[in-house]
Amino acid sequence: IKLSPYKGLRVKLSTDFAKFLMNMDSEAYETNAGLDAHLKGIALIPNSTKVGNGSLAVMDLTNIISNSYRAKILLYYSDTQTFMFGFSGKSSVINRGETGPYKSEIQTQLDNPKENYTTTYVQALSGVKTEIQIPYLLNLAKNGNISIQKAEIEFSAKDFDEYFFTAPRLSLFKPFTEGSQRNFLIEDAVSSSNYGGTYNRSNGTYTFTITRHLQNIINAQFFNKEDINLGLYLAVPSDQPVIGARSVIDHTKTRLLITYVKPN
Repeated sequence: IKLSPYKGLRVKLSTDFAKFLMNMDSEAYETNAGLDAHLKGIALIPNSTKVGNGSLAVMDLTNIISNSYRAKILLYYSDTQTFMFGFSGKSSVINRGETGPYKSEIQTQLDNPKENYTTTYVQALSGVKTEIQIPYLLNLAKNGNISIQKAEIEFSAKDFDEYFFTAPRLSLFKPFTEGSQRNFLIEDAVSSSNYGGTYNRSNGTYTFTITRHLQNIINAQFFNKEDINLGLYLAVPSDQPVIGARSVIDHTKTRLLITYVKPN
């Protein structure tokens, strides 16, 4: 078995298992229900003696992407013919993951979340995320409302070693509210191409466009006397790709760039 980043995992089945598939009743080849009745499932189990630094495999059981990416069993017969065994979408979760225990510098931050830190951490798979506060933002409009032409926030990452590589993409979102699954930034919800967050390897940064988000905060204060400057969260996305990456953020280099004009 060979597993490469962003590519598939292919397993050559034993001759005995291939014979088992070929000798199943004909109804197993006709419907998913028929296949379920004759094939109770397969298991992919890591080699416990050669775990190394670990890995992560994601299976597309329901053909969400395409047949080429779909998890399937391919049976080759008559030299040139193939038959694809799909999966019915039913599955049982028999694995679980944990993050931690963390190094002392990370645990200290988790135990003291209200303090300010020049270095913070983000980790995939329900790991840690970073809270970002912009405490003096409303000062921009203390003498009258402004029109923000463009606003970007840039984060700089410190490199990991070859195994714990920097996350290829990060997400920036607002604090969760009751009943919400995720609080999108407007730029993210409207167009991910304008939203940003992809890692720039040339300078080691992640840049997000947050123009509309900041304008909404300024407008809420100016027109409604409402303070909705509640901060942001920086995190590794849960998908696209599903990955075990993590990043260390150097906030001595964090920049918020705002271009704005004042009305006459």
